Amino acid sequence: MQARAAAMIALGMGTIALVDNWVRLVTPEMGLWQYQLLRALVCAALLLGVAPVMGWRLRLVRPWAVWLRSAVAALAVMLYFGALAVMTISQAGAGMFTAPVFVLVISVLAFGLPVGPVRSLAVAMGFAGVLVVLRPWGAGGLAVWAAALAVSAGVCHAAGAVLTRQLCAEEPTAGMTLVHFTALGLWGALGLVAVTVLAPEVAPGPEGWFARGWVWPSAAALGWTAANAVGSTVAMGLVIRAYQIAEASRIAVFEYSFLPLAALWAWVLFGDLPDVATALGTGLIVAAGTLILWRTPATRP
Repeated sequence: MQARAAAMIALGMGTIALVDNWVRLVTPEMGLWQYQLLRALVCAALLLGVAPVMGWRLRLVRPWAVWLRSAVAALAVMLYFGALAVMTISQAGAGMFTAPVFVLVISVLAFGLPVGPVRSLAVAMGFAGVLVVLRPWGAGGLAVWAAALAVSAGVCHAAGAVLTRQLCAEEPTAGMTLVHFTALGLWGALGLVAVTVLAPEVAPGPEGWFARGWVWPSAAALGWTAANAVGSTVAMGLVIRAYQIAEASRIAVFEYSFLPLAALWAWVLFGDLPDVATALGTGLIVAAGTLILWRTPATRP
C-alpha cells in the first residue's frame, strides 16, 4: 500500500510539474488574476461533476476552518504562480518546497514543538539552499521581488499544512479540494477588481503578469489554461488519495519528485536546464526537508 501511495504522489507531482511549465505560454497575454479565476472555475466544475458520481462527500464539518486553511493555501499558489512569470520553474519550485522547513519553524513558534540538533541543522540547510537557488544578491529589482514571492509561497504553503493538521483533520478531502479551488478563484476575482480600480501601467509580455486586468486572450491561451486546470485537478486527486491510504510521514518525501521532474519537463519542452547553483541549492532543500520528515514522529489522521 505504501509503494502504491508513493507511486501516486510521484505521478501527481509529475503531472503538476508538466502543467505548471505551460504557464509561460500564457503569461505574455493573460494576467495572473484572470488566469487563476478561469483555472479555478474549470477545476470547480470538474469536481462538482465528478463528486456525485464517485460518492465523494462535499459537506464540511467546520466550514470556517476549511475556508481559513484554503485562503492561506490558495495564497501560496498565487505567490508561486506570480514568481513563475519571471523565474524558472526550478527556482520557483525550490522556494515553494521550503514548506517542510517552515512547517517546523511555525510548529516551534506557535505550538512549542521540541526540536533537536538534527532538525535545527535541517532548517539551516534549507535556508542555505534557498539562498543558493534564488541568489537575491546582485539581482535586479524584479528578480528580488520574484525571490521574495517564491519564499513567501513556501511560508504560506507551510502555514496551510499546519492549519490542515490542527483544524481540518476530520474534513472530507473532496470538500476541502473544492473550497481550495474556490478560494483560488476568489483571490483571482479580488485581484481583477484591484487592478481595474487602480489601473496600473501594464508592461507588455510576461512583465505585465501582475498588473494585467481582464483581457480577451487567444484560443491557445484559453486552451493551455483549461489543460492546466484539468491536469491540476487530476494531480490533486492522486495526491489526496495517496494520503488517504498511507501514513503521511512515510510518503510526504515523494512530493520532492516535483523538483527534478519540473526541471526535466522544462528541458524537454523549452530546452531549459538548471545551472549548477540551482541544482546544488535544490539538493540542499530536498535534504533538509527529508531530514525534517524523517525526524518528525508519525501522527494519526
